[in-house]
Amino acid sequence: MENSRIDILELVQCVGAMLIAQMGRPVCCRLLNQTSFSRAMVDLDANKLTKQLAEDIQQAIDSVEYGVTIKFSVVDDHMHFDFYCDDQSEKYFSTIISGKPKLEESLPELIGEPIKVRIQSDDRSLQHCFRSFEQGLNIECIAQSSNETADSPCHIEIKDCRATSDVYANLTKTNSHSTIVLRTMQQLQERERTDEISLYWPFFDSDLHNLLGDIKHLRKLRVFVADDSQPSKMTTIIMLEHLGCILTGADDGIEALELTSKQPFDLIFLDERMPGLLGSDVASQLRDGNGVNANTPKISLTGITDRDSVAELYRKGITHHIEKPITKLVLENFLQQYRKIQLAQVNETIGV
Repeated sequence: MENSRIDILELVQCVGAMLIAQMGRPVCCRLLNQTSFSRAMVDLDANKLTKQLAEDIQQAIDSVEYGVTIKFSVVDDHMHFDFYCDDQSEKYFSTIISGKPKLEESLPELIGEPIKVRIQSDDRSLQHCFRSFEQGLNIECIAQSSNETADSPCHIEIKDCRATSDVYANLTKTNSHSTIVLRTMQQLQERERTDEISLYWPFFDSDLHNLLGDIKHLRKLRVFVADDSQPSKMTTIIMLEHLGCILTGADDGIEALELTSKQPFDLIFLDERMPGLLGSDVASQLRDGNGVNANTPKISLTGITDRDSVAELYRKGITHHIEKPITKLVLENFLQQYRKIQLAQVNETIGV
């Protein structure tokens, strides 16, 4: 049998999901990735490896009352799988597989204040699972049953949709927090929508880690605004702050180029007619300089409307343009489109 290139973490997740689905009772399966990477690629016999993992995971599941924990680590040229029953601190058994995986996609840092996560589920074992991740993932969990009304503020809500037959379950839309939908692997095969962030059961703590890093980034866009007109600049900054962005400003083209050459931003808004450098000249130098904002979207704030002049802006490095006067609704619509692109990139990263 020829070897195949396998993501060992994904294989453990899929085998665990298959075995849990066959159980006649609920079982909590905690998967802990002890590396600092979200992918562990190996070249091994897929059938043989799947059979071995299935036997080990089944043995562990048969021995627990409500939950099994599997810890994955890499030591020298071997992969270690340590199995724990329920909340016992002593290992039940270990499996060591020869082969050093190629570790890919380092996990993002989750720094600063703890991320408040509301767990909307009636499954107490699931709530317990998330609470066990608190320290390692810098999160603070708030449990809530499905029939309770949310009364505690949170950054992120985990909505348990594993038991619903409607894979397009209605989600509460809110500007105050993001929602991660918890689904089964079977639902992954059935669903088609891409406008939600999903986590598939059972999941590694590193899967949640990646999503938290992405969503934390999505919640606060770092935005730069340059405009020599103080009233215009302050109005734009205030509107963007009200829309949840973190703002940095400049009064002329030279200052704008200096700041954006050093500090990365998610979006750069540039008035076209500024002293020192035109907004499009700033965009041109950033694009051609291959610096931290070479590929950052650069939006021209301008009264220019004729086709040839607008085409010249794009030729010089402007990626979008918004005609003055600017309203909050226009900015909100623009940010919504940008966030959709970000969300699509997040889902592509996690294979949704």
